[in-house]
Amino acid sequence: MRCIRLFLFLLMAVIAAVSAPMSYAQDTITSRLEAFEKAGDRLAVFDTALNPANQDEFMAALDFMKARVMGGAYDAGYFTTYAQLLWHAEMKDTAAAMATASLLLLYTDRARCADKTAGQTRIQNTFDALKPMLEYLRGLEKREKGKVLDIASSLENRLDRRPPNRSLCYSGMEATGKVVAMIESGEVIAQKDGQGNILIPDIDSIEVAYIPEREWHNKRLEIRSGFPAYFE
Repeated sequence: MRCIRLFLFLLMAVIAAVSAPMSYAQDTITSRLEAFEKAGDRLAVFDTALNPANQDEFMAALDFMKARVMGGAYDAGYFTTYAQLLWHAEMKDTAAAMATASLLLLYTDRARCADKTAGQTRIQNTFDALKPMLEYLRGLEKREKGKVLDIASSLENRLDRRPPNRSLCYSGMEATGKVVAMIESGEVIAQKDGQGNILIPDIDSIEVAYIPEREWHNKRLEIRSGFPAYFE
């Protein structure tokens, strides 16, 4: 536990040390990120953070994601985005820790969904985005790999009381089927993306089912226990 706490302390110290004083560019991108977050558009938050216009914006995005991850954000997207930014900054061990924490969050969140078809696309897309970090982790020596996995486990474990991941569980066939039926009946107007694919809106009236809390915690512990074997 002391090793984990020391690692987290050093992580925050290193990133703080490389952060430049607040500039106009930093203030601007931070304001945009905060505005998207306030509007509930997390996809825009992540996309904006990953597309900085210059080094100042990059550092501001890095600081923003660090603050969210260290501040208790439980959306795996923050960890995924933070991992990608850290990887770009050549902080490979820390990036690998955030990448594995992101996947551990997604796997344990998906275990909470009553619809077992939920989350498959999200997890695959996350794997694809984090592939360089995961390959790097597999290539580490056993002791170093263990340290990285301990950090990832600690980050997920401190979020053990997080609420269910509605958006992840909503992505299953059950909720999707209800939305399609509403579109076909004319109750909901279909919207399409640039490729002509029908977008599935999040409709508040559609309830998402979750397994009982005790059952989820038991499944979560099983996933956490077996997770390191994936990286052997």
